[in-house]
Amino acid sequence: MEAAACGIPVIATSESPLPQLLDGGGIFVAPGDEASLGSAMRLLATDEPHRVALAAGALSGARALSWTASARSALAALTEAAA
Repeated sequence: MEAAACGIPVIATSESPLPQLLDGGGIFVAPGDEASLGSAMRLLATDEPHRVALAAGALSGARALSWTASARSALAALTEAAA
C-alpha cells in the first residue's frame, strides 16, 4: 500500500486483499508462480504506457483507503450492527 500511495504500481500475490483494494493498480500473481512474477517484473520495467496506467490505478486505490474513509466505513458497520 505504501508504494501505491506514492503512485507506484505493485506486484503482489493474488492470495491477499490487494487485488480487491488495488484493482487496476497492479499485477497479481499466484504464490509460487515464478514465471508470472518474472513476466510481471519485465512488463513493469519495459512497458511504460502500461506502467503509467497501473500507477494511476494504484494511486486511486490507495486514496480510497484514507483514515476518513476507514472511519466512515467502521461507523456505518457499527451503526448497522446496532440496528
